[in-house]
Amino acid sequence: MGKTVAVIAPMVDVTQYHLDLTLKLKGSNRELTLSTLYELMQSGFRYDRLPAIPSKRDMMPAAGFYLTGLLREQGYETVTTYQCSDTELKRLADADPFAICLSTTMILSTESLKQLVLEIRRHMPGIPLIAGGVFVWKSYQFFASHQDQPAPGDDINPLLFNVHSTHIPADIYVAAPHGREPLLQVLDALSQGKKDGFSHIPNLALPLPDGSFHFTERRTEQVDYDRDFTRWDLLDDLPEQIPVRTSVGCPFRCRYCDFYQLYPQIFIRSKESLMAELSMIRQRIGNRTFILHPTDDNVFINSRRVKEVTQAFMESGITQWIGFMRTSSVNESNIEDIKRSGLLISLLGIESGDKGQLQRMNKSQNLEAVRRGIEILDQNGITALMTFIVGFPGETRETIHQTASFLNSLHIGLASSSYLLFPLIISPFSDLARKEFRDQWNITGYVDQWSHYTMNSGETPGYGYELFRQVTRIPYHYTEERTYYNRKLFTDEQRLQLFHLRQQLTIAFMEKASWENILFIFNEIANVMKVPVPDIPMTIRDNLIIPTSFSG
Repeated sequence: MGKTVAVIAPMVDVTQYHLDLTLKLKGSNRELTLSTLYELMQSGFRYDRLPAIPSKRDMMPAAGFYLTGLLREQGYETVTTYQCSDTELKRLADADPFAICLSTTMILSTESLKQLVLEIRRHMPGIPLIAGGVFVWKSYQFFASHQDQPAPGDDINPLLFNVHSTHIPADIYVAAPHGREPLLQVLDALSQGKKDGFSHIPNLALPLPDGSFHFTERRTEQVDYDRDFTRWDLLDDLPEQIPVRTSVGCPFRCRYCDFYQLYPQIFIRSKESLMAELSMIRQRIGNRTFILHPTDDNVFINSRRVKEVTQAFMESGITQWIGFMRTSSVNESNIEDIKRSGLLISLLGIESGDKGQLQRMNKSQNLEAVRRGIEILDQNGITALMTFIVGFPGETRETIHQTASFLNSLHIGLASSSYLLFPLIISPFSDLARKEFRDQWNITGYVDQWSHYTMNSGETPGYGYELFRQVTRIPYHYTEERTYYNRKLFTDEQRLQLFHLRQQLTIAFMEKASWENILFIFNEIANVMKVPVPDIPMTIRDNLIIPTSFSG
């Protein structure tokens, strides 16, 4: 039997989960960024000649790199993909793997997992498929914590192991927070030609013919994260954006989040361990430009950690990185170290601009401190990408207005920061699934189908659109926006005007405004860009992808 393992680590497209309020061109699928608008104006609006550009969303999650390095370290050959297209799955099938490892890190629902596995099976029938990762671990923990309770009612959208009729054609599930040893034991058995008899391997869920599962012995994993990190030296190529994990776990207890329950113990990698991985990356990457992306939920857990991480990056020669952090961790005393460490983009979960909503979320942050942190980042040339949740219990038009007011009040002189809206997703493993809060806020339903005492999931697009209409000083996030290109080409005032005009253009298209109104906005854009006003064809209406589901 061959020694090749197929590794599939899908990166679920973010537009499936955030409120998509961006304009895109058909054909090239390019976002209407300022640079694309400028090209259109300069080319006389020949949008049919604009080539597609690589999307920043086309990347593999950290699990794909880790699995590839782990398996190669154990002597296996690998073929890896993060795309589940016909072309990619055929490429994997042509390698004749003896097993398939599927990461569920980015999977959010049982239905998504089922469709993914069915697509894999269409190309690779009969090859043992092993699924593991965050979604499987989350599903097992939910199952284990509800074993002694009555069967869930009709309003629940349960996770994997609570659905007996799903019949997902996977062979083995690794139900563990890390899962390294069970996976290697399964692969060792498969490589020797064994197709069953895995009951002696701990931390597995084995599907039974009736749709239920046999769970093997539970055994606590012993994981040393200081030693067990991605073997970048064994990979063929390194991506331009390299994911690393500097810590595991989060000390905060936000009620919409299930992460702290999945990983209740916080593990912070030592500076020496982090330096060892960064050194390996530097040796492999050479003089190529790259961006480091710590995948931690909060890379700056405390003030001491800010110093450790920034020093490690500086000493390792890291010049560009992006990461998730709390705004409260940024202040006048550490911004110089943060800036020198090469932070380009700070990913900030603000979640609401309403104090009452933040209290209900158990989001321990002061809005004035948040404002100051964002403005300090911006003043130092660091882009802030702020995320907000639409629909948390208590959401009303007044809380939406407060969030818009917060965004509009920010003093962002470089005009490089942006915001992104996410509809509330109720994880069955978050506080919003607990009886205490479901009774208090009259919550029914789970995941993306829910209602509570102030709204329901069907209303989130409308509330999100209302917020979008009110925010006039901060642009909505465009994945392909070229911050440094924009700064070089336009002044601060020009950028602010252009972002506002693009918002008005989006509203005009979504609300099916008159052509005269749309033409007026395009002309204003040309004037601000200081380019001759081109002849703008009416056919642009049919060549834009417009998020019409948010209008009305």
